[in-house]
Amino acid sequence: MTAIHHDAILIVDDDAADVEFTSHVIKEKIPNVRLQTAKNGEEALNLIFGKDEHTENSIAGSPSQPEQNHSGTFWIPKISTLELIPLRAVLLDLHMPGIDGFDVLRILKSHDATKYTPVIILSSSREAKDIERCYLLGANSYIVKPIDAEQFEQTIEKLVAYWLGINELFPSSIDIDMAHL
Repeated sequence: MTAIHHDAILIVDDDAADVEFTSHVIKEKIPNVRLQTAKNGEEALNLIFGKDEHTENSIAGSPSQPEQNHSGTFWIPKISTLELIPLRAVLLDLHMPGIDGFDVLRILKSHDATKYTPVIILSSSREAKDIERCYLLGANSYIVKPIDAEQFEQTIEKLVAYWLGINELFPSSIDIDMAHL
């Protein structure tokens, strides 16, 4: 791969082994990439939008609005311009405890500041209802995690080659302040 990108990839997955393996393959292909990881949806949203110091379960940004999901109430920012970590892509697992991947996808695609950030679903689910729901919520790609380690590595390599090498992002999603890297 010829292009080296210095912007961040966020891996959101509750399976530590999958996160470690995916991170290793990506860093092998693009050594200078900034990898961020989150073990669940709440942690991912806090990384992306920032966490409010005064309310334990709120995400910074004022005014905020409550959101409901199957695990209770969480907060999302209502403002359209946020100081976000510059994301080249989000690799998102679906079935996680608490705020799941479906809710994270819905929130990311509903905000002006993150709606053009590529969200690639990387899940073990082959369920047609999961795939359809993800695309209806705005997923850019849906990839089923191969069980075989060699196939999984090849899948991650292809994913990296396309999303970080070939794909051109919507311009506002790649505005990066290189001084902070």
